[in-house]
Amino acid sequence: MRLLFRDKPIGEITNLQGDQPWWVGDFVPNSEASDFAEFFSWMVDEERNTLEGEPRFDVAWWTDENWFVEGNDGSHGIYVPAIYEDGEIYIRYRT
Repeated sequence: MRLLFRDKPIGEITNLQGDQPWWVGDFVPNSEASDFAEFFSWMVDEERNTLEGEPRFDVAWWTDENWFVEGNDGSHGIYVPAIYEDGEIYIRYRT
């Protein structure tokens, strides 16, 4: 399964397991993912990611409608994923 921002693949998701409503797997970034590294790190850092003030990241990165996973059964919209430095990824499908 691939993780996409808009129509741009940024990595592969393996070992995906369901823990409704969240799905957990391993994220293997590609070269495009380096653009998002600081954003993902900030997203999962509970001490830094308070919503006080304006985040310095592109507003499109915050927009759920820009995030997708693509697998054998097609493309599905997800909420902004949480990706940890150890490669663990949490996704939640949009309904």
